[in-house]
Amino acid sequence: MQRNKVIFLNSNQAKSGYLYDVQLPEEYVFGCRFLGCGIIDRTHTLDFGFDYSVLDLIPEENCTSTIFSELCDGVGIELTERAIESKKNIRVLWSGGIDSTVALISLMKASEKLETSNYLQVMLTMDSVNEYPDFYKNYIIGKYKTIPCSSPISEFLELDCVNVTGEHGDQLFGSHLLKEEVETGSAYLKYKDVLPLKLMQFFSSSKKVDRLMKYIEPQIDASPIRINTLFDCIWWLNFSLKWQQVTLRLPVFRMRDVEETYNSIYHFFRDSRFQAWSLANSSLRKEVFAWKDYKSVAKEYIYSFANDSMYRSGKVKEPSLKKVMVKRNVRKNHFYRISMKEDFIPDVTLVERKRT
Repeated sequence: MQRNKVIFLNSNQAKSGYLYDVQLPEEYVFGCRFLGCGIIDRTHTLDFGFDYSVLDLIPEENCTSTIFSELCDGVGIELTERAIESKKNIRVLWSGGIDSTVALISLMKASEKLETSNYLQVMLTMDSVNEYPDFYKNYIIGKYKTIPCSSPISEFLELDCVNVTGEHGDQLFGSHLLKEEVETGSAYLKYKDVLPLKLMQFFSSSKKVDRLMKYIEPQIDASPIRINTLFDCIWWLNFSLKWQQVTLRLPVFRMRDVEETYNSIYHFFRDSRFQAWSLANSSLRKEVFAWKDYKSVAKEYIYSFANDSMYRSGKVKEPSLKKVMVKRNVRKNHFYRISMKEDFIPDVTLVERKRT
């Protein structure tokens, strides 16, 4: 059986305008530039000019009664039991940020409940400690084995471990693209009125804005829930178009043993129950009145464990993973164009940055 459909392309590949020597539709490239990724449509609505395969379809189940903390605890127990049954250690990629701290806490609680703390290991960098030093000092040092890491973080993944990340948290809650609009309140205006303005701010071209709006409108209409505000819309685009790149970027940037690496990784928030919870809880997209309120339910979960009121009230989302995805010397002088089909063999081109 041939595996010829595309499952991944990074933003640099998309922005080049070509994929496997085939020119990409300009509207598709515009969308990739705006979202900062090679988009894969989980609704299969958009025409990309190439065949693509979706790993995670949009879930249909309803989770209106699900409590976030109970869901976190349950996933933590399941992952720990899976590790015990397979006799594998759990390695958590901890950045010190909100999402990976939630994942780590759920596994700490599960390990304590099941009396299996020896299975749990924490992968971290100096940046991880600097982002949340109190948690490192109070809950990690002397309690769990730590794995010092550097970029690229994927090089430190062990294929015979259960590798857990906090990936997909952003896709559940919204997007960093909303920060300014949340602070000003314009995130709650009708998206049809303000999305063109946000796109105009980005592209400085009314023709590009008009073409992109026309291109993505059917995909927005394909959402299983009503999209009203700019917050709704940006969340939906992040949830439905960027999801697959987030799923695959860690194994892809390892560039070897990609399929095996993919199978060893468990993105904590990728679980379909978290996805259904996000779809069902519109309050996530209505009650963020300042950027410090973003992911408040996740910060509340951290507070219930660590009793850290300053983190709960003041912690804001930071782009943690970008710092450790690619080698520093490569990031400074070069960039990668990467695509991958269902065979999990990445097609990689290293491009030298133009000097100015």
